Amino acid sequence: MSNPSKNQQAPKASLVVGEGVVLEGKVSTPGALRLHGRIDGDVVVGDIYVGDNGCINGTLIANNAEICGIVSEKIVVKRQLTLRSTATAHGSIEYGALEIEHGATINAKIAARNGSGPDVEGIGVAKVSSEAQPSGKATAPGKPATGSPSQADNNDSSL
Repeated sequence: MSNPSKNQQAPKASLVVGEGVVLEGKVSTPGALRLHGRIDGDVVVGDIYVGDNGCINGTLIANNAEICGIVSEKIVVKRQLTLRSTATAHGSIEYGALEIEHGATINAKIAARNGSGPDVEGIGVAKVSSEAQPSGKATAPGKPATGSPSQADNNDSSL
C-alpha cells in the first residue's frame, strides 16, 4: 500500500439522509449532505441539497445550499442559496447570492451577507447569533405540522 503524498488531501466526508429517516440533534460535516428525510436540530455543512421530502427543523449553516423541501428557523448560506419551486422557508435567511424559483414559499426575514467570514469546514467554524425563532416545527410535505411559524415577521412572500 502506498502512502498518500503530503500534497494530497483526504476527500471531505459526505452524508446522505434517506427518506423516512429522522435525526435529532446537531449534524455537522465539512463535505456535502443530501437530505431526503428529516433533521430536528442544527445543521452545519459545506454544501447541502434538501430534497422535496427533506425537512430541517433548526438552523442551517452552509457554504452552498439547494433547497427543494422545508427549512424552518434560520438559514445562513455564505455563497449560493437556491430555493427551488417546491421549497418552503420559515424564520430568517442570510445569503451570499440568492436564486428563487417561481412557486417557492418564503415566510422569513431576508438579508444579504457581506461575504466576510470563514467557509464552513467543520464543527464550530460558523457561529450563529441567537434570535427569536418561530414557535412551530415544519414537517415533510403531506404530513401535518406540529405548530405554525410565528406571525411576528409577517413578510410572507409566495413566489
